[in-house]
Amino acid sequence: MYFLRSGEKRLLVILPEIYGLNQHMLEVCRQYANQSWDVFGFSWYKEIPFFLQKEEEQAYQRFMSIGFEQATSQVAEVLQNQRPIYQHIVVMGFSVGATVAWLLAGYTGLCDGSVGYYGSRIRHYTNIIPKVPALLLYGQSEPAFDLSALLQTLARTPEVILEQYPALHGFSNPYSSHYQPVAASLADEDVQQFLDNLTR
Repeated sequence: MYFLRSGEKRLLVILPEIYGLNQHMLEVCRQYANQSWDVFGFSWYKEIPFFLQKEEEQAYQRFMSIGFEQATSQVAEVLQNQRPIYQHIVVMGFSVGATVAWLLAGYTGLCDGSVGYYGSRIRHYTNIIPKVPALLLYGQSEPAFDLSALLQTLARTPEVILEQYPALHGFSNPYSSHYQPVAASLADEDVQQFLDNLTR
């Protein structure tokens, strides 16, 4: 876990990719801490802080041994503990973290908004009806599944805002081979506007 507390009345909970709290996630935490958020960087793993990019298969197997339901339950417990302290709580997830953020948006009272970067596994949870505004950000290409079918389904879901960029999965991670700085910058702007609207 990584907690940057500055006494703000709004909390951003960062949910990482399968790799855990790696350099990219810590930089995201610091980015929002510098924008007057208290920030909680959630770690999926107790025994190690993160996996390296080259350890993708080990990271995937380790996360899947936890599973989405248990991961969501763990984060929900954190949100319940923090809820009395904060006026606004937003969860922001990346890849598997985005799917967990999506699942949490279906709870009542835990958070006030949800942001998900390229949450491909959301396709398995399209039955979820978010109780709070949910911003979902995708590249235009997801080779592993039919992205257009998912987006058509999500577009009919209340409280969902969809944004798409000319990029691939992982486009906001400067340490990924799929990093796309223009798309990452555009996504940052869209997220900032979403957060401003939630907390004004």
